[in-house]
Amino acid sequence: MSFTPVRKLIITPGRILAALLLCVSPLYAVDTAPGGTPPSDGGGATTDLAATSYVFKDLGTLSGNTTAQSMAFGIGPTGHITGWSDANVTVVGTGNTGNTTTLVHHAFSYFNGRMTDVGVVTTGLGSMGFSINSSGVVAGVGNFSSSVFVAATNVTGNFVGIGGSTTKSSVAFGINNLGHAAGFIDVSSNVTQSTWYNGFKTVTIADLGGNSSEALGLNDADQIVGWSLTKAGKKHGFIFTSGFLRDLGSLFVGTSSEATAINELGQVVGFSSTTTGNTTVEHGYFFSEGKATDLGSLGGNETEPDAMNNVGDVVGVSTLTSGNTTFEPFLYSNGTIINLNDAASSNITITGLNANETLQTATGINDGGQIVGSFLTASGNTHAYLLTPTSEATPPTVNRLPRNTALLVGSNLTIVPVAINGTVPPLISGGSNPLHIQWFRDGHPILHANNDTLVLTNLTVANTANYSVTVTNLVGSASTHSNVTIVVTPGVGRQPASDAVVTGNTAKFTATPTGTPPISYIWQTSTDGGTTWSNVTNSANTTTSDIVSGNRSETLMVANTTLASSGDLFRCIINNPINAPVTTAPATLTVGTPPVITAKPVSLTSVQGTDATFSATATGTPAPTYQWLKGTTILTGQTNSTLTLTSVQAADAGSYTIKVTSPFKTVSASATLKVILLPAIATQPASVSVAPGKPARFTLKATGTAPLTYQWQISSDGGTNWTNIDQATAATFSIAKTTLPMNGQQFRCIVNNSTATPVISNPVTLSVGS
Repeated sequence: MSFTPVRKLIITPGRILAALLLCVSPLYAVDTAPGGTPPSDGGGATTDLAATSYVFKDLGTLSGNTTAQSMAFGIGPTGHITGWSDANVTVVGTGNTGNTTTLVHHAFSYFNGRMTDVGVVTTGLGSMGFSINSSGVVAGVGNFSSSVFVAATNVTGNFVGIGGSTTKSSVAFGINNLGHAAGFIDVSSNVTQSTWYNGFKTVTIADLGGNSSEALGLNDADQIVGWSLTKAGKKHGFIFTSGFLRDLGSLFVGTSSEATAINELGQVVGFSSTTTGNTTVEHGYFFSEGKATDLGSLGGNETEPDAMNNVGDVVGVSTLTSGNTTFEPFLYSNGTIINLNDAASSNITITGLNANETLQTATGINDGGQIVGSFLTASGNTHAYLLTPTSEATPPTVNRLPRNTALLVGSNLTIVPVAINGTVPPLISGGSNPLHIQWFRDGHPILHANNDTLVLTNLTVANTANYSVTVTNLVGSASTHSNVTIVVTPGVGRQPASDAVVTGNTAKFTATPTGTPPISYIWQTSTDGGTTWSNVTNSANTTTSDIVSGNRSETLMVANTTLASSGDLFRCIINNPINAPVTTAPATLTVGTPPVITAKPVSLTSVQGTDATFSATATGTPAPTYQWLKGTTILTGQTNSTLTLTSVQAADAGSYTIKVTSPFKTVSASATLKVILLPAIATQPASVSVAPGKPARFTLKATGTAPLTYQWQISSDGGTNWTNIDQATAATFSIAKTTLPMNGQQFRCIVNNSTATPVISNPVTLSVGS
């Protein structure tokens, strides 16, 4: 049975919606999505598995409803399939209307006999899967309505918009095994921009001069194919490689062309069309090494390839007669195009496909030769199908990885199977091709990790994880895993501090470690100053009667201390599973009695220029240390029990404190120093000249510790002899009335205080004249 596809309606987002709404019609419109992408180098060479006999399987629907429909668009290298299926969606009633169930298109992922709903971005709206990779990551449309299209790469149950968000209009047609997607973003009405999403950011692809382009497929080398309008408004197929866009239009025969799929060898399939009047001629082409090969047709003049595997097998649709607009699914293999619906003429057999069931499309093919598409059931519904070549395929088997591995930070590691008789075997021990390898870290696929070994370099603690590998082929899978722990070597974060305790009290020593747990501790002690060391045990110390606990923990407790253990050293050996132990610096245990000042310093009064000595006596075990202070200022070097101040001056007066310190405590005592200053003449008296009968006055200023005494003297023989003047005992001496006989007399003052060290002023002269 042939049908009329709506394939050509899918070029714009609005047309995708139109195709999706045609639930009863064959929805070949979405078949522009390329088929599954092959593995990067997943284990074992690929071989041409184009077969003459197949087993047919109806993939069913998500709903299970007899009217539900489904279509398959892509198949991955390990047999994962995606497309869309009607799913049951509950519509909440309002008012007196109860809830109802309706059928809505949902993207699906099919693997190992189970169809899983990929979901939608917005509940109640639909989704589609166009392509799927080896890890089961789907690319397609995550949400569609009249205006919003969102590309989905559903690896962790989350939708990622290749347009930069899940609200920006976009479609993802292809996805490779690295999780990179290709598609387009909707720029404006009927204007699209081809796009590449590398898992982190969206990159727009240059066009051929026109205002619209769409990326339809890509491989693991991120070579991207699709179509772009030229400056002249013509649609040309392109291939985008390493930032360079190549126009493939010249390789096509026709005025319009599209490149629809690319394999890991860089081979491309596509089609071109030429319309003359009401007649359209469409040719499918296979491009390899710069050469184009016409795929031929099933008898008509239109052939549209959709997908290709690494062997060069191509699937798509083609018309049976010229001018006919109905299409049949085809397989192109080894230079021959065959009609999958015409088993007899094509020399193929399909087991399981009933006579009243007809294949409608062939939209995906993998290296195992498995083909997916849609077929018409006996009841007239469209369902997704899978054709699997019959073979004697066996599931894969693998050799076991080491269960646990511990390595230092900075190390390199190649994860390989456990050695057998001294020889490391290959990862894969059996199974039929094609085989695909995928490594995982804590259950998440590792990009580019598709070889039989996993190489990890410059390891950090963040690399600690469970690493597993799964080998898959068309008939099964096998897995093995290895726990890798990246260990930080043990170190000392904080050294144990020395401790001093009063006799009988408990000492504590703590070593703070660094490094990866579990950490082990071994405390050691030395009684000979660190010459020899012995492990500490949790028991009474037979030599000192100390009671020890915590010898295998971070903190060591030494109780019931005695004077005999004073001076013992303690250290800790820290280790972890890497077995590179480190030893802390030693800490000292001091046991004794706190200091007591038995003789305190006494306050002093000293004459200026003489020496002053403070002294104190203290006891304690161990012998305490001393430090003298003047006020709050430490007196450098004054660390004896006696403090001597020589030739004291006024600035030396004040409070003096002795601090007596031991490991247990600090005690102090204070005394004061008073300095008696010697008398001194600050301002000398001056000579005076007056007329007879006039008064005269002599004054001086003196310093020194009060009280000061004054005694003025007179000399009438030029200073040879001096006589005290009665009642002249103040700083000023006055003569009420001078006479001529006083002319030439000299005067001076003797100043004294309690120091009994008098000072005599300079002599001055009284002059009396007319």
